[in-house]
Amino acid sequence: MKRGFRWGEFIFVVALTLFSLIILFMSLQLGFGKIRSPGAGFFPAFISMFGFVLGILLIVRSFRMMRSQELRKTLTDRKGSLRLMAMIIAFCCWLVLMPWLGFILVTFLATFAFAKIMGLEGWIKPIILAIGGSVFIYLLFDVWFYADLPRGFLG
Repeated sequence: MKRGFRWGEFIFVVALTLFSLIILFMSLQLGFGKIRSPGAGFFPAFISMFGFVLGILLIVRSFRMMRSQELRKTLTDRKGSLRLMAMIIAFCCWLVLMPWLGFILVTFLATFAFAKIMGLEGWIKPIILAIGGSVFIYLLFDVWFYADLPRGFLG
């Protein structure tokens, strides 16, 4: 099934692409370190480069979809706009709550919120996705990279 162009999705992708570029430039100031001992800028630079490249690809795809005749049908997508706002609010909450609740717990909550906002059915699948994502982030950055992530009240 082919989807049409969605303005809310396009604006969200452009905003995240710009946000990724800003984080990339800010992470350059932190330093990368080495592979065996990554610096504070390694993780944000790696993730922001990935987000920037992915964002550019999605923007190009959106421009191709704009040309289609389905554009008129999707310009007034109220459900998509509400979903976009919920994603932005969840992302902002993730950033604001991280110092107090800790990276792992907030990542769990944000992943769960994103899964529900995007329409993942039921409760079991979003919880499994959130647990898996949080465990992976913990293993990758706390155990293997020894990155100093905010621990919050869990200390």
